[in-house]
Amino acid sequence: MLILLLWGCQVSGSTDTPAPTPALTDPAPTAPDPQVTMPPLSPSGPFLQWLSSQESTLLLPFEIEVNPLGIQSATLMAEPPVAFSLDTGAMGITLESRLQDPCPGESLCRVWLKGRYGPLVGAGLAPSGHSFTVYQVIEAVDGTPRQARRE
Repeated sequence: MLILLLWGCQVSGSTDTPAPTPALTDPAPTAPDPQVTMPPLSPSGPFLQWLSSQESTLLLPFEIEVNPLGIQSATLMAEPPVAFSLDTGAMGITLESRLQDPCPGESLCRVWLKGRYGPLVGAGLAPSGHSFTVYQVIEAVDGTPRQARRE
């Protein structure tokens, strides 16, 4: 009996161990997608053409004029500047309230806005011209931005 027990231990200890699994390797790097490369903000014509083809969330610099009645104008900080309508339907709190942190009491506020090109609701209801759906006010613009940003 003892011999069987010892033989069983030797057999169980000598069982084939599984072969080590090969290390996971990173996939080969892929060429950058031409849609991911952002053109500079200025001149604004080529940038707007590129922007209109984007479906991803971007951070864009805007100069927004505010008075007690609300938002008076919003301009993309490009050369030449481009007027935009801002669709704030996706925000939980008004844009005017959100602008109080980066620009307290100022009538002209320069901020990075997170959002998407175009209106939140279908194009048939959108105002004419350029529109930007705002999701969030990010921070005040420092200096002169040369390019849009991604999250």
